[in-house]
Amino acid sequence: MVACVFRGLGLSALAFAFVVGLPARAQELTISVWGGGYGETWKKVAVDPFVAQTGIKVTVDMGPANQRLSKLLAARGGVDLMFITDHQMAVAKSRGLLEAFDPVQVPNAANLIDFARDPLGDKLCPAITVLGIGMAYNKDHFPTPPKAWGDLLRNDLKAPQAFMDIAFSVAPSMLVQLAELNGGSIDNVDPGIKAMADRKARARFFKLFEVLDWVNRGEVSVAPMLNTFVKRDPNVPLRFAFPEKDAIGVVNMACIIKGTKNKIAAERFLNYYLSDSVQSQMAATFGEMPVTKTAKIPEGIPYEVLSPDRIARLKFYDPVKIAVQRQLWIDKFEEKVVAK
Repeated sequence: MVACVFRGLGLSALAFAFVVGLPARAQELTISVWGGGYGETWKKVAVDPFVAQTGIKVTVDMGPANQRLSKLLAARGGVDLMFITDHQMAVAKSRGLLEAFDPVQVPNAANLIDFARDPLGDKLCPAITVLGIGMAYNKDHFPTPPKAWGDLLRNDLKAPQAFMDIAFSVAPSMLVQLAELNGGSIDNVDPGIKAMADRKARARFFKLFEVLDWVNRGEVSVAPMLNTFVKRDPNVPLRFAFPEKDAIGVVNMACIIKGTKNKIAAERFLNYYLSDSVQSQMAATFGEMPVTKTAKIPEGIPYEVLSPDRIARLKFYDPVKIAVQRQLWIDKFEEKVVAK
């Protein structure tokens, strides 16, 4: 009878539970993020402190980006907040799977650098870091560090070069660069496909971190790689260098998934993640470039951290164009490069 009265007054179930002393539903949140060692460390440095501060239960769904995106598209949901690369997020947007955050609930978004505010348009979601693609190389195979993408295609290397498998989240951007290097463009990646196909008898192909071991062991001379994956270590031959021209920028984003029942918790985490303290922690832990105007980059980071002037020189490819053509590129890669 009492419950009926409160419903008649328009009170929510949560408010009713509070008034009559019943336990309200505990806040919870499921976040999709990259896996492996990155995901495990990310959970410790980003999620665990948030849980301690808020009491919100967080489940972290880790895995390769392509697999997580495929799962999202198939289920049309299943998580509350997704961290993924911009062109993959553009695919989710095209399927109507993203929900805009409330700026009132995410006030730290007002402190974002301009490029990070709205990478996909429609004020849906922000960037959470920017990365750069350069070259991981074995210093014993190069008298001087490689300076141009053309070094990736040389036939006189001491060991094979390695290329990204198309499943790697940033491989489409690298494919466009290879295409441009051989007379193609984002609208014609066939020359990039051909460049890899012509070398596949000797070259190696990688999906993630295994290539770093190959470079360290001298099995591979050079490979395209994200700056955040190559840690400085004077005791090993692995090194990292940006090309003098056309280093590639990669934007990672965090977006709320449409239909979530935990939007408020997702917005709380997003606001927390865009705080200066967490952004600085991500820089210290992973070498990820902060996207807030006032976050400090700690000194002594063992990665090639992007500086604002370096970001200004990066080449960024249109994530919407990549999203539209992504499946066609995957099919071409499988047919021309993978097939024997």
